[in-house]
Amino acid sequence: MGLDELFRPLFTAFRLLQPRKYDSKTARAQKITQKVADFIIQDLRPFSVVNSHAFNSLMRSMDAHYSLPSLVSCFQK
Repeated sequence: MGLDELFRPLFTAFRLLQPRKYDSKTARAQKITQKVADFIIQDLRPFSVVNSHAFNSLMRSMDAHYSLPSLVSCFQK
C-alpha cells in the first residue's frame, strides 16, 4: 500500500470539511460582491484593500462560503 492510498481517506475527509463556495452567479454572492464594491467606492478605498490579510479574514468570518472575485473579473463586467 503506497502513501497515496494510505492518506486518501484523510484527504477526502479534509476536503469534505472545507466550506463549499458559492457560485458567483448566486444572488447571495452577487449581493456580497455589490456591497464590497459599494464599500470601496463610497469610502474612496483603494481596490487593493481586498488583497489585505485583515480584509480577507473579515470576509471569511462573515461568510466562509463566499470568495471575492478577482479585480480583473470585476473590471471585465
